Amino acid sequence: MEWMDTKTAKKIFEVNAIGPLTVTNAFLPLLRISSGRVVIVSSAAGRVSVPGMGAYCMTKHAATALADVLRCELRQWGITVHDIQPGFFRTNLTNPESKTQEMESAWFQLPEDIRALYGQKYFEKCQMIMRYLLEGVLMSKNTYKVVDNLQDAVVGKSPKNVYRPGLRSKLIHILVYLTAIDRLFVWIMLLTLKAEINEAKTKLTEDVTADKARRNND
Repeated sequence: MEWMDTKTAKKIFEVNAIGPLTVTNAFLPLLRISSGRVVIVSSAAGRVSVPGMGAYCMTKHAATALADVLRCELRQWGITVHDIQPGFFRTNLTNPESKTQEMESAWFQLPEDIRALYGQKYFEKCQMIMRYLLEGVLMSKNTYKVVDNLQDAVVGKSPKNVYRPGLRSKLIHILVYLTAIDRLFVWIMLLTLKAEINEAKTKLTEDVTADKARRNND
């Protein structure tokens, strides 16, 4: 999260969280007349927090919460609310090249002292892990599963409250309730970046020690 500037975070919130709320409220008068449906596309990231995707996860948690709250509040008018929670699919949003560029841009916009705390090796390892995940088995090409769920939510005879298109979304849902999945992500991060984290800690300790020494000499 330290690498994310506030302006970018606000933009993501405007699209993923404020956008669905604004559109829903605008059409509520018509939805009350027709006893219609509200369909919100959140994400499996609305149920779990992934390191390196903090702002995105925050907005998708907000979208999922919006769907849950609206489902209760609008029931009295016969309006149903349906939440689509896709897993990890290969789209323009998850393009490895664009994500690499975004990470590099965020990294080089950080103050030099912050970059020094993490270290170049840490940054390069994070890039490598990200590309491995986006180019590997984590991502599914079967985006039709999301489209099929959207179609059922809009015109299906018995639409579900929540859709979890893709095996990965279903697995995440199960893991959330069976394990402390957030701790699992922390464990994986610490394991894969152990050397880089230790090096950053050592550098920070050396800087603090040097700073104390300078103050004592002054």
